[in-house]
Amino acid sequence: MRIRNIKKEDSEDLFRWRNDLTSRKMFFNEEEISYNNHLEWLKESIANPDRDLYIGELNNNKFGVCRFDYNKLVNTSKISININPCFRRKGLGKEFLKNVIIKYLKKRRCILLAEIKEKNIISKKLFSSVGFEILSKKNQLILMEYNDKLEFKKVDMSDCSILYKLLKERKHNISHIDLPKYENHKNFVKNNPYREWYIIYLLGRVCGTFYIQNDNSIGININEPNESIIYELFEFISNNFSPKKEVSSKIPNYFYVNVANTNKKLIDIINNLGHNQIQVTFKLSR
Repeated sequence: MRIRNIKKEDSEDLFRWRNDLTSRKMFFNEEEISYNNHLEWLKESIANPDRDLYIGELNNNKFGVCRFDYNKLVNTSKISININPCFRRKGLGKEFLKNVIIKYLKKRRCILLAEIKEKNIISKKLFSSVGFEILSKKNQLILMEYNDKLEFKKVDMSDCSILYKLLKERKHNISHIDLPKYENHKNFVKNNPYREWYIIYLLGRVCGTFYIQNDNSIGININEPNESIIYELFEFISNNFSPKKEVSSKIPNYFYVNVANTNKKLIDIINNLGHNQIQVTFKLSR
């Protein structure tokens, strides 16, 4: 799946999708529009710094469009989505919406709102599936807000089972190859060797853990990371903890992240967020 910004060359596709009868029934303005009016709207939209329009493509076929309208006074963006009629009911909407939100929030951190007709059950389910929650219902309209906020819980002994389940599901390891026995795991949690150790929740569900060690190193264990999650995790660490004092040749005066070399996705995310790779570590063969 490829997501890119709208271009004027997309005008005919957008025009057809916009005037599709099923689409129009779900728009606030259900009237069919002329091509000249559409061209003028697209020209103004591309020039508008507070409007972002993204096209989704699969195998060089355009399958959907997503629009964001930013209000800087209240730091919110209203989001809407329209799928090419030829690609409806093919399961692309959820993945497209998830990825386009990640792309947009990387550019502009703000509150996302979706305003949907109450009768538009499909859109309501789609937005709910990626984390939107209903704020209000009025005049047959539903206002939904994107809740991508992570929650963090400090690890204690009550978390042993959760942590062991996460350990079994972990795809990338640095410190161990074989899964430890549960009793050994419990002892490890009891003797917590970390300076800080937290479980990460997203939308009420456990999505991973992170820890900070006394040498200012950070370990991140999230099986399905994305830029939004890692960005917010780094913000939480930055806002709540300070690096330990520098000890020459032992402890740097900054936090740094250890990542398994197999975890290419996390490496790419951290690079894309603008952080610098400082070293490569090797395990010596015996």
